[in-house]
Amino acid sequence: MEELKKRLREKEGLRLKPYQDDTGNLTIGYGHNLSANGISWAVAARLLEEDVYHASDHYFSLPKEIQEQLNHARRRVIVELIFWLGFKGLLHFEMMLAAIKDGDFEKAADELMDSKIGKMYTTRTKELADALRAG
Repeated sequence: MEELKKRLREKEGLRLKPYQDDTGNLTIGYGHNLSANGISWAVAARLLEEDVYHASDHYFSLPKEIQEQLNHARRRVIVELIFWLGFKGLLHFEMMLAAIKDGDFEKAADELMDSKIGKMYTTRTKELADALRAG
């Protein structure tokens, strides 16, 4: 089995981003056919773990003045937003972040709800806004 894996690694090559193979199938890794096979529950769970880790890591790139205002529950909101929108996406919420920096969580929640995302995904955003308010 190890010899086969070695050969496949050599012949398939590693691609860490999805690509279309010669037959038009969406593929990733060492020739894993996403179109036909998707991913397993275990791989999905591992990706979630990695993505949450990276989102949490990006949280620490926020200014200390913002981090210091956030308790555990509010930090989870920010990490979820980073996971959902990306760190650069979060940074577009300038008014929300400014309100957090000032400790004004009512305004921060209102800014989140008033955003394009807030208007598109009302249920999820309301849950996050409520968590910002409640802490």
